[in-house]
Amino acid sequence: QTLLSPENYIRQKSRSLPIVKCSVNKNWELSGLASIFIVRRHSNGNFTFCTYLVDKDCLGVKDTMYYFNEPQERLDEYEEKVISGYEPEEISYDLAHNIIFAAIEFAEEYGFKPHRDFTAVTQYFLEEDDDSIPIIDIHCGNKNGEPVYVNNGYETPALQQRIINQLEKTAGNGNYEVYINADDNRLGENYLDEDEFEEDDDEDEIYNRWYDIFEEMDNDEFNKAAYETFLEWKKFSGGEKINNEEEEIFNKARALTNILYDFNYDMIDLYHEKITNDLENIDVIDDKKVPNSLFPTFTKNDEELVDNFLDNFFEIHNNTNKKEVQKAIAEFELKYGDCGALAYMKFISSSKENQWDDIEKELKKFPDYFLLKMLQVKIETNEMPSEARQKLLELVKDRTLTNFEMSQFLLVYAIRIFKITQIDTPDLVEKLDALETVLTNDFAEEQFGYFMNNILLTMVRSLKINNIISQTINDK
Repeated sequence: QTLLSPENYIRQKSRSLPIVKCSVNKNWELSGLASIFIVRRHSNGNFTFCTYLVDKDCLGVKDTMYYFNEPQERLDEYEEKVISGYEPEEISYDLAHNIIFAAIEFAEEYGFKPHRDFTAVTQYFLEEDDDSIPIIDIHCGNKNGEPVYVNNGYETPALQQRIINQLEKTAGNGNYEVYINADDNRLGENYLDEDEFEEDDDEDEIYNRWYDIFEEMDNDEFNKAAYETFLEWKKFSGGEKINNEEEEIFNKARALTNILYDFNYDMIDLYHEKITNDLENIDVIDDKKVPNSLFPTFTKNDEELVDNFLDNFFEIHNNTNKKEVQKAIAEFELKYGDCGALAYMKFISSSKENQWDDIEKELKKFPDYFLLKMLQVKIETNEMPSEARQKLLELVKDRTLTNFEMSQFLLVYAIRIFKITQIDTPDLVEKLDALETVLTNDFAEEQFGYFMNNILLTMVRSLKINNIISQTINDK
């Protein structure tokens, strides 16, 4: 079971796939807007393809989409429903590459960054931008090389004003052109939005909604909204409920801080690569395939056992009433007897700081039980943090873990190696962002279950929000 998600595959391996097709809309040079389509073929006969909506005269890469490991039928459907809408013509990869990177370079001169999905994923679908790609002269801007902003219906009035304000600041008055015509579709009348083709529901609807709202605000509106969001988050993160709208506030704060912070993407890529290199060879199986390393002493498949264990575990984490926690553990012991899973629950519900002797005692009863061995390493490396990575990776070498064990291991890994709970950790926001990417892209929800995608992911995102807000306030 590979840990490479579609996003990680594109980042790490897509350049090894042969390019079989590149196209662009016919009128791209005249209109200034290029919709570039690039297809690579997998050895299994399927295709991964990306699109890049490029404003070469001002904003650079405005949008980008990716579709991973799709069969021929899906590729044909996409070309028929979307690509054919703007009369494409096939071009060389070298030309496609030069259009994209020339536009990015031009846009960056005026303070415009590529779309966030380009930075995070689809730039890695392209070849390295180095001397191996022949340089083709791509003219950007007007005849004098000045930026030309055309609002053809993609930007709201508020976002339009922010773009003009940016041009006024970076290009200077009189050194750029602006054309406002919402009815002008520079890709042609038959152009179809890719959203019409996309069939999957947006799992991050609240976050994306707030991201777009913040992006469209002018500076005064944004500053006021940021202040109000900081106050809401302060109450929320302090444990105070606000009209049962925690999810709304949480994702609002996520969107705001991701816009506010100037991420070092090179550093994020470095940390992301480190995590995936450490974890990519760990085999993972479903918790409910009993017997497994989580329930090695049980001899038959028992979904009720797994459900009871997870319910008890969540009870330990979510219930502050110690008597109720102990009652839940006692009920589990009464039903399933003494086992490694029970010992682990007892340890994590205990307030004892040093449990070394107790763990050694339990390991004599349940030799090599993974969760107990992990606690043993955790306690041992508390005084020797420099040895944490080596010992933790040795522990998982040649093991097959359950989803739950993997989630527990990643939590210890994140705290011991990345030190995500220590405020003075260098590049802490970048480390948290890399971990967030790993949790959302490399560990699918259906694969790793509730803990991985809710408790641990929420913790990482909350820490990231807190650190960005703290840095923003300190900078002010």
